[in-house]
Amino acid sequence: MTFYSKFSVASQTGQLDKIRVWLDATQSLVGNKLFPKNALVPVKISIVEAVNNAIFHAHDQCNKYQIDISFSCESKKIEITVSDFGSGIDQLHPEMPDAMALDGRGLSIINNVMTHLESITIDDKHHLKMVYNI
Repeated sequence: MTFYSKFSVASQTGQLDKIRVWLDATQSLVGNKLFPKNALVPVKISIVEAVNNAIFHAHDQCNKYQIDISFSCESKKIEITVSDFGSGIDQLHPEMPDAMALDGRGLSIINNVMTHLESITIDDKHHLKMVYNI
């Protein structure tokens, strides 16, 4: 069995709470077999960090853009795609920044949490594809 959902938000940090609520509801709806509770926190962190990156880097905090999130669960993996209107990610596996750095941790965190990460640009739209193996 496969579960699929798509969610769109404006490019604003105020939308992050809506994403968290959506993920909590999705986990509750889908259940532990396809979306185990122990996967909720890493998936939530990764999606929030990816959306934050889209807001601050791809869209330069311009809230006229939309960010699309697609989410699917199968028996052994969760696949997520966060799509924005940015140019893509140059360095997909950066080192963790210095502890005193003010930013730059998002992609490192996603890399540490997710099983697979891929950056694709198609028709002027960037897609960050993430896989979490259960």
